[in-house]
Amino acid sequence: MRTTEFPIPVTIEGTNSGTNTMRVNPGKIIGVVVYKRFVNQSDSEDKMIRASIKDASGNVISYLQHIDNYRSRDCEYLKGAKPLDIEGGQALTIDIFASDTLNDYAYFDFIFIYADPNAPADCYNN
Repeated sequence: MRTTEFPIPVTIEGTNSGTNTMRVNPGKIIGVVVYKRFVNQSDSEDKMIRASIKDASGNVISYLQHIDNYRSRDCEYLKGAKPLDIEGGQALTIDIFASDTLNDYAYFDFIFIYADPNAPADCYNN
């Protein structure tokens, strides 16, 4: 199955929060996954890390929740993503909050997954 992707990176730099707003490519967004790296591993073990996604108007697309709910699960690519059903071509804001100040840098890549506009309509429902 063909898909395209658009990443939005967010960095927390020795604080307890990070944010990034980017205009994503046009198209049908069907899912999102996050990949993360903590420079100080204790930050990922000792802190509660939560994230949310909002559209350009501030409407919540994905409510503030534990970062691991955005993880890529160990299964088939699309089945491992957090499902979304939104249109691209707009600015999306990612907000990340930690329960306490991080000891070091943390990096997050939110990867938005797009449906192939040339795929059959039922292609993504299997």
